[in-house]
Amino acid sequence: MAQIVTYARPSRLFRYRRIDKETIDRELKAIEESYIFCAGHTTLNDPMEGGHRLSTMLSKGRSSQAVKVKVEQAVGSMGIASFSEIKNHETMWAHYANNFKGICISYKTMSLISGLASDIDIVKMNYSEDPPVLLRNSETPEERAKLSLSYKTLRWSQEREWRVFSINQGKQRYRNISTVSAVYIGARVENEERKTIIRRIRAIKIPVYKMRIDSYQLKFSNVV
Repeated sequence: MAQIVTYARPSRLFRYRRIDKETIDRELKAIEESYIFCAGHTTLNDPMEGGHRLSTMLSKGRSSQAVKVKVEQAVGSMGIASFSEIKNHETMWAHYANNFKGICISYKTMSLISGLASDIDIVKMNYSEDPPVLLRNSETPEERAKLSLSYKTLRWSQEREWRVFSINQGKQRYRNISTVSAVYIGARVENEERKTIIRRIRAIKIPVYKMRIDSYQLKFSNVV
């Protein structure tokens, strides 16, 4: 049987994070302690997350209502962490990194894949005008939930998103702290918070870069 294989994996995946007085310690601890926090889908900013349709055959089956309930339960319990293929996207710095007051964390993709638990999936998002269709087959509720959460409308395609899926929400640890290859600091991060980020990230020997706005371009320079 043929298989679907993804060879075009980005060498780095980027995670935009909000930084303020309430979140800075939490976000830096995640880097220091080598984990990613997988949240529930209701914390994501797209209210259409998890949307799907039942195929005609599935919807007409006697178990269709039970299938629907189980998939909704699996979607509700699924842990999600979002990443992007790009670090210099202005809209994402605005939306996900606190209006350029946050950070962007760079992860080595293959190190992340090998360092997370074997029951965690890393998937590339699909963008479509139509929600995914759940078929009458042998897929589990968890597999159908992952399918539902792997689609967004075409309007989100600029994010070039990848996702980590875990069966449970919470901290998902990876093996090697060097999986994080760099931390990028937004142009509007407050001075005291910038100092804290630089001090703590350099203490674990991860390169730190600060952002500079150059006309319509985002540029980064190493903090030495």
